[in-house]
Amino acid sequence: MAGTPVGPPRSGTGRPAGPAPTAPWRGIAVTAACLAAMAAASLLLWDRIPELVTTREATPARPGTEVPRAVAVSAVPAVLLLVAAVLAASALGGRAVRRRLGAAPAPARSAAGALDAPLMLLSPFLAVLHLVLLLLSAGIGVPAGRIMAVAVGLLLTGLGSALPGAVRAGAPGPPERPAAAAWVRAQRPGGAALAVVGAVSAAAALVLPPLPVAVAAALAAPSVYLVVSVSRVLGRGWSGRWGGAA
Repeated sequence: MAGTPVGPPRSGTGRPAGPAPTAPWRGIAVTAACLAAMAAASLLLWDRIPELVTTREATPARPGTEVPRAVAVSAVPAVLLLVAAVLAASALGGRAVRRRLGAAPAPARSAAGALDAPLMLLSPFLAVLHLVLLLLSAGIGVPAGRIMAVAVGLLLTGLGSALPGAVRAGAPGPPERPAAAAWVRAQRPGGAALAVVGAVSAAAALVLPPLPVAVAAALAAPSVYLVVSVSRVLGRGWSGRWGGAA
C-alpha cells in the first residue's frame, strides 16, 4: 500500500514553497527608497528654497500664506510616513477585530500582499509630488500641472493592475458565498478598466490641458471600475451560481 508522500509544501510550479512573508517587505523597500530620494532632493535644493515659502498668493480679497522652509520641505515625507503608519495600524486593527470575533487570522502572506500594493504605488507618486513642490519653491520652472496629471494617470494604471492581486491577497481564504466569489473574480476586468482609464489619461495629459484631464480621470476611474465590476458580478457571478442552484 503506497503511503502518502511526506515533504515540504510545494508551490504550483512543483518547487518547495518558500516561507510566507510576514511583512510587506517590497512595499517597505520602495517606501524607504522614496523617502531617501526625498531627503536627497531636499538637501540638494535646500539653499535655493527661501526661508519662508509662499503657499498661497495674496489677492485683494484675502492675504497670502507663508510657511517656514522646514515645514514645506518635510510636509510630503510626513504624509508618506503617516500613510504607512495608517496602513500598518489598519492591518493590526484587522487582526485584533478577527481575534475578538473568534475568526481565523488571515495568513501572513495575505496580510503582507494586501499592504504591498498601496505602499509601492503611493510612495513613488508622493516622491514625484515632493520633487515638483521643491522645484517650484526653489524658483525652478517646471510644468507642474502636466507632470502631476501624468503621475495621476500612472497611479490609476498601477492601481488597476495591482487591484486583482491585492483583493485576492487580502482574502483570508477562498470565498464561500457566491456573491463574494463573483466579486473576487470581477476584480480582473474591473482592474483592467481602471488601468485603461489611467493609461488614457496619462497620455492625454501630455497634449491636452492637464488639470481637466486629471480631474476627469479621478472622477471617472471609480465609476468605470464599479460599473465594470458590478456588471460582471451580476452577469456572470450571481446569475451562473443562482441559476445552477435553481
